[in-house]
Amino acid sequence: MDREELRNKTIFEIEEFLQEYKEYVQNVRQRTIKSLIDELRVNLQRKAPLITRHVLAIKGEGTFSLGLAGSIQTSAVLASAVMGGNNEVSHNLSMYETAVSSILNSALGSIEADIWPPKENTPAKEQKQMVNPLSNNSVWQHIENDYGISKNSFARKINFIKDTFKRKIIFRDIEHAYTLAKNGFSKPAVIISGGVIEELLRQYLESNNVTPSRNDFNNYIKACEDNDLLKGDISQLSHVVREFRNYVHLSKEKSSKDTVSKATAIGAVSFIFTIANDF
Repeated sequence: MDREELRNKTIFEIEEFLQEYKEYVQNVRQRTIKSLIDELRVNLQRKAPLITRHVLAIKGEGTFSLGLAGSIQTSAVLASAVMGGNNEVSHNLSMYETAVSSILNSALGSIEADIWPPKENTPAKEQKQMVNPLSNNSVWQHIENDYGISKNSFARKINFIKDTFKRKIIFRDIEHAYTLAKNGFSKPAVIISGGVIEELLRQYLESNNVTPSRNDFNNYIKACEDNDLLKGDISQLSHVVREFRNYVHLSKEKSSKDTVSKATAIGAVSFIFTIANDF
């Protein structure tokens, strides 16, 4: 099977599974005929191993957050989502619906972006430079190589954030921002990086019992400056604010010269760790 045939076959099979999963979810929620729900579930259970292999081939193994329920390996998501049982609504649907949609659409996105299947003439070195957004450990290994900070050392830097869930989403957004920046998706990388920095500053001020005059990025910076909370060059933060604001709103992007570069995106991610070193 050539590359194009593999691409089209995989898209068809993933999209078909996703559509059938949505039909299953709808029937479970509407509590239609049990025999129909059972038939839909068994069909999905039969196809889940193949679709899981597709996802792993495209995105690699990783973990997916289930919110307060913890996290799950990518390889286990589909099988768990169509497990059935007495708690079919609360377990299968409420817990896994977002995970199923996310990993399947992410896989489809990689195919449509022509990242997968690999091109035969793509040098192995170039292929290795792609960062898998679902493999958290791999992302942090890349971060440590590029910026010299490990996940554990960063975690210690933000010990002032006590909320476990808040810490988890900060790590998640850093992983996403880094992955996007390295793979050339520069604008979303800058936007996410700006959001992470803003939240880190807000939490840092709160831990120091400092109340800014207003809850926005500029006033967080001013409050840090007024209270001598950051040792580094505070003027760099103003630059980050400008970049962040310029790219959040489409109206600011008036021509190609306003388009965010990969270098700017990588710089925005690096500034997360620069700020953390001052905490």
